[in-house]
Amino acid sequence: MPKFSIAPDFIVHSKDTSSPTSINPALMKYYWSQKAEITSEKRKSTLFYVMRHGETPSNAEKKIIGCEVDEALTEKGVEDANRIAKKIGTLQENGKIHLGSIYSSPLVRAAQTANIVAQEIKIGVVVREDLKEINWGDASKFTDEERTSKWGEEEKQLINKYLDLADLWNHLPAIPNAEKYNSLLERTINEIQKISREDQQKEIALVCHGRLIRTLTAKCLNTEERKNVPYAGNCDIAVFHYSEEVDGSNPCLSFLGIAE
Repeated sequence: MPKFSIAPDFIVHSKDTSSPTSINPALMKYYWSQKAEITSEKRKSTLFYVMRHGETPSNAEKKIIGCEVDEALTEKGVEDANRIAKKIGTLQENGKIHLGSIYSSPLVRAAQTANIVAQEIKIGVVVREDLKEINWGDASKFTDEERTSKWGEEEKQLINKYLDLADLWNHLPAIPNAEKYNSLLERTINEIQKISREDQQKEIALVCHGRLIRTLTAKCLNTEERKNVPYAGNCDIAVFHYSEEVDGSNPCLSFLGIAE
């Protein structure tokens, strides 16, 4: 089994860390404590570069949208997608990453971003339904402040009631008609597992959505780290490592960091 590439260029993040949604610097970098496992001949391994789509009109207005709203990228969103595509292209050309496949959410904003990256590195895009964003139900098109004002107190009560994350995520978000976090997590992990088993490439890009990335990240972190779960900005990339025994047993998903 070939070793994974390590791209130090991805470690630097330029966002203002004073921003409420900025990345926690302690969780930015790659931590290769499981490097022996990553390169093991005994386990099938895949490195996933999970990218958030470029900016949409609702993103610019700081409004919540999920799979119930399908928007194209703004002009800035296209510019940012082209910027990260060129960066990926340079890393690919220099042999620092070795992307072999690109998968995308079916939503326009993700597919548009994925196609921009794909054109840069000359790889086709495969659309997967279960990479779509969470459905926000009645909170769709709300700002975070409006959502907190309407359902924040109920969510606080649930957080105090259910100390186990798996139990809590059966009840969150506390928004009528919204998809629960456990549902989002289950379909995302199932898709990652399926792609890892079906695709022979060792480094794969998934172009999807912010809440999907945050939920996946939170599941991989311990209780203390989870208090400062990083949230990927538009066109940011979260890096995950998935591995399992050759017979499909002992699956393991690890969060390795977020980079611009």
